[in-house]
Amino acid sequence: MEDDYEIAEALAEEHPPRDPAIDHAIERLQAFFRESPQRLFYSTQIETLLEREFFYWIVGKGLLELGNSQRIQRMAVPVEGQTINFYANRKHRYVRRELKTMLNVLRRIFHPEFAHAIGRHGELMFDAALGRHGSELKRRTRTIGTIRHGRRRITILTALSREMASPMESRSKTRRTTSLATSYS
Repeated sequence: MEDDYEIAEALAEEHPPRDPAIDHAIERLQAFFRESPQRLFYSTQIETLLEREFFYWIVGKGLLELGNSQRIQRMAVPVEGQTINFYANRKHRYVRRELKTMLNVLRRIFHPEFAHAIGRHGELMFDAALGRHGSELKRRTRTIGTIRHGRRRITILTALSREMASPMESRSKTRRTTSLATSYS
């Protein structure tokens, strides 16, 4: 029993290894801010712009490291109850002016009534598409996994086609690996 506690303490003391993708993201972010020296961005905006190259959490960690080391400007501002990080090149002269403009737009977007209206409109669009193509979607959708909760069966993953649901194989000269398809284009 004592060994279990020692192992747990040793694991708690160790830090997980640093992801090398963060370093690549930092290099890309530095180039990104050099290309746009007179623009202000908020974190989600940058994460979305670079999502084809890096996962959003990798970009987020890179942004925080650059901001904390003061290689770029970082401003944390509350908007509708959420704190949003804004980032800009250190050479940007009119950050406060642009921040004020962006805050006005973001306050309108994050306002609960506007967000609710966008959500309702999205539901209406989905319902209309489902009415037109419902049987087609049902025919093309395949359940990959389910869990049981009492007598209820809950679907945990579906795919639009058999190709998306089947494991993808990637071959290299030395080994063959199989992984589940997780992204849709």
